[in-house]
Amino acid sequence: MAELTDASIPRLATGCRWGGTLEAPVVLFPEGAIKVEGTSRAIMELCAGQLTLLQIVQKLEQQFILAPPGKIRADVIAFIEQLHAKRIIDYGDAADEAQLKIDSPRPENGNVPLTERRDPKIDLSS
Repeated sequence: MAELTDASIPRLATGCRWGGTLEAPVVLFPEGAIKVEGTSRAIMELCAGQLTLLQIVQKLEQQFILAPPGKIRADVIAFIEQLHAKRIIDYGDAADEAQLKIDSPRPENGNVPLTERRDPKIDLSS
């Protein structure tokens, strides 16, 4: 199992994808589905294979400014490691990601990945 570091780039594992609706998103995986809301949704939306763990933590610290120092980092690491153990989240470093050359075209059914949808409560642009 790869070690989760600040340079790790979390993403949905192969066979996992977003489903449900914008109001009630779920992550579908081969063994089932998990409902994501609140903080877990905020973390999952940032685990799109583009940001490092450090960048994810920094974005969430900007969003949840009242959280005690270190709490967000600890929570994000615990969450990602739990989903990694269930094979819902994978991660590697930038070199691993460059080798994979992940290309996620829109599915034939027209579903737009949740990270491409606009949600006024979560700003993923910065």
